Amino acid sequence: MTIEIISVVPDLLTSPFAHSIMKRAADKGLLRVNVINLRDHTNYARAQVDDYQFGGGAGMVMMIEPLVNAVEALQKEKKYDEIIYLSPDGVLFDQKMANSLSLKNNLLMICGHYKGIDQRFRDHFVTKEISIGDYVLSGGELAAAVLTDAIGRLLPGVLNDESSALSDSFQDGLLAPPVYSSAGVTTGIDLMLHRIGESCGEALAAQVAQTMVVALRRGPQEPELSPFLAYRNHMHAALHRVQDAVSEQPRDDWDVPRMAAVALTSPRHLTRLFVEHAGVPPLEYLRRIRLASAQLALGSGATVTRAAERAGFSSDTQLRRAWRQFGLPGSPSRQDVPARRA
Repeated sequence: MTIEIISVVPDLLTSPFAHSIMKRAADKGLLRVNVINLRDHTNYARAQVDDYQFGGGAGMVMMIEPLVNAVEALQKEKKYDEIIYLSPDGVLFDQKMANSLSLKNNLLMICGHYKGIDQRFRDHFVTKEISIGDYVLSGGELAAAVLTDAIGRLLPGVLNDESSALSDSFQDGLLAPPVYSSAGVTTGIDLMLHRIGESCGEALAAQVAQTMVVALRRGPQEPELSPFLAYRNHMHAALHRVQDAVSEQPRDDWDVPRMAAVALTSPRHLTRLFVEHAGVPPLEYLRRIRLASAQLALGSGATVTRAAERAGFSSDTQLRRAWRQFGLPGSPSRQDVPARRA
């Protein structure tokens, strides 16, 4: 898509398109934004583009000649789907209009300034007049930036996750729901208890907190948290799917590509997700889960060979190696595993 903007003060539009999503769209070749200085198309001295109002009145008016010169020069190079004038008395811009304009190929926007532009230009050249709200700005440049951003982010490929734009506020006529970061407990606020308190009241949240707090009795050599619960303090749904699958069937023939298939992503991306959100690589997580499964089996009276088989280790030798790798005391045998407590 190409968006061209005619402005009296083009420097106002330098920053909005040089950063963040608009810059990414330009770098990918998905959106071209060209800002045309109207003063380059005037025939008057000192690059004049404004004049007094016909019949008198306060405020200057943008003259028709420079605007016509600029538009006709641009139209020699391409045909525009819409020539848009940003005006307080235009149609109010909304998400539905942004969706519609994002399907166009070439848009030309005219930024008003001073008291406005010559009405003859609006009548003969402008195809759509748009307002971004019931207030007055010094010029149409900021409004043009708003339109360009709202339209540009909808172009396929601009956002890393295209479905993100489909769930934005106003896409279905409603505001988007509240969102939370992935930190389960941060600044002393537990996410789930906060949600329960918001929806059902603080009294119920306090009851849930008391019910969920379980005193763990453990010996000095036992881990503070089971591997089945560790590495799960995140909110990444795809990663939880993988961890659920591995925990439920640790003896399956797991490797990174198979885990990635569960997460519907690539092996390389899954490895990055594990390290970023769980703090361990996927194969280390798998070995820890298998080791925990073997410990449970040994605690139930299974032999080392049987425990290794049930946990997914290829042999009791592999179990012993994992035992040493993760610093467990002693060696894998029934007597080395603490008895299960009632």
